[in-house]
Amino acid sequence: MRTMGRKVQLLFHGLMVVSLLALSGCGSLSDSLLGQAEQFAKGKEEDGYYLEPPAYRMKDLVEQYTGPYRQVIWTDQGSGKQEPAGWEELGDLQLKSDDCISSTRELEQLLETAMENVVLGIELHFDKSRYLPKEGQLEQWQRSFEANHPLLTLGLEEIRCSQTESGPGQVTCLLLDYSQGLEEIRSIREQVNDAAEEILETITADAAQSGSKAESMTEREKAEAVWSYMTVMTAYPQSEDAALSESCSRADGALLDHLATGQGFAEAAKLLLDGLGLENEILVQAQETSESAKTKEPAENQFDVRDELQMLEDRYRFINRVKIDGEWWQMDCCFGAVTEGNRDFFKKEAVDEDAN
Repeated sequence: MRTMGRKVQLLFHGLMVVSLLALSGCGSLSDSLLGQAEQFAKGKEEDGYYLEPPAYRMKDLVEQYTGPYRQVIWTDQGSGKQEPAGWEELGDLQLKSDDCISSTRELEQLLETAMENVVLGIELHFDKSRYLPKEGQLEQWQRSFEANHPLLTLGLEEIRCSQTESGPGQVTCLLLDYSQGLEEIRSIREQVNDAAEEILETITADAAQSGSKAESMTEREKAEAVWSYMTVMTAYPQSEDAALSESCSRADGALLDHLATGQGFAEAAKLLLDGLGLENEILVQAQETSESAKTKEPAENQFDVRDELQMLEDRYRFINRVKIDGEWWQMDCCFGAVTEGNRDFFKKEAVDEDAN
């Protein structure tokens, strides 16, 4: 027994010596790690400086910075025998297809032109024997267009669709409602476009000062520049009144007023990423808050904004999905701004078939 105790004691001392020798060569590494930790945590609230937040921490933080999802309301008013009341009075604020639309491409080009010109009505003529959109195709196009063109749909609140049939033909009327007057909407869009161009000029100028030409910036550097601008220059509204402002969920809130909720951050970031030539899209996640978790059935919580969505009272998180050197990355600028630069959510996604 005494011999066995002696062996255990020697083994313990041996392990201690090995450990000390190993640590003696790691002084610089330890100092470096401590320095990084101190720099990361300095001046931050407790919720802001953890590197990998556990699930319960993440849920609390998500409830602080996510918000409602603003989406254009689509109302199908069905078929009738007459045009909507007041239709002819729209005059120049209405866009008509001259002849019967004969292809999906022609239809999409006409709809895009209408969005660009901020019209109040769109009149679409179809010959049912040649071409007629399938049920829900117009709404599906709108959802996709809205997700990919936040500037051209800025201020658009509702689209009301009605149809008139006569023999082999069909006329589809779309009435568009905006949050403000048309001239004001056009002005805001122009201001947002000018602001985005100025920001992009600043980004490329900064690249030139650092010794590299704008055209030689890597895709990673471009995405980093957008991330840095959005997380530094835009803030999440602190007061409840400000958070309810309609501009906060749009690109104009982020780029003109520098106040935005998650959707405003994402839409503004998309405009900048588009301007730098990066392939990107906005993803939306429905967040299960502590209250909704008690009544909501478990379900997949991530979906593409192009899918048909039900307007819920849940809170949503908005992510910019960016392709960098052939691989998809994700960046949540709102989260970065709220946590003063926490980059947990600017990371490469898992490789899968859908991400390529």
